[in-house]
Amino acid sequence: MNGLDSLVLMLQPDTAVAIDETFLKIEGTSIYIIIATGYTSHKTLGIKVSKSRSEDDIREVFDEVDGNTEHDIATITSDALNATQAMAKNVNW
Repeated sequence: MNGLDSLVLMLQPDTAVAIDETFLKIEGTSIYIIIATGYTSHKTLGIKVSKSRSEDDIREVFDEVDGNTEHDIATITSDALNATQAMAKNVNW
């Protein structure tokens, strides 16, 4: 079976993204889905499935976004999760 090796086929024009997470319980274990979508393209630009929603997990999503966009990201919207705020701070925002 052939699959995509990235979420987008061409770099996207987004300079703003929304990052959020949700979770599922699977056999009593929380599994988090962290996702970033572009405001201009409305595409998923970064995603990660993880057993945590740590700063490192969110940074991996942001790094994927960075690789899928033509321009630097200038705006991130998110909830007040401390890990997301720390990630944004540590990428010099």
